[in-house]
Amino acid sequence: MTIACTALPALPEVRPGDDLAGLIAAAAPADLGESDMIAVAHKAVSKVEGRLRSLSGIRPGRRARSLAREHGKDARLV
Repeated sequence: MTIACTALPALPEVRPGDDLAGLIAAAAPADLGESDMIAVAHKAVSKVEGRLRSLSGIRPGRRARSLAREHGKDARLV
């Protein structure tokens, strides 16, 4: 058995309400076989479902602040 991974061409930035399935179908190769699979990042799904939060509304906890210091990151993103 052989497993190969191939990225689809870049999709446009998705927004709440976009037809993600349609965008993926348009980008998928025409010769997609019945045993082929497409993996989709959860972030894209969340965005089209409108599950977004404003970074200014995030209040990081102690663990997030500690990890952020350790890795030089914004604690709201941790």
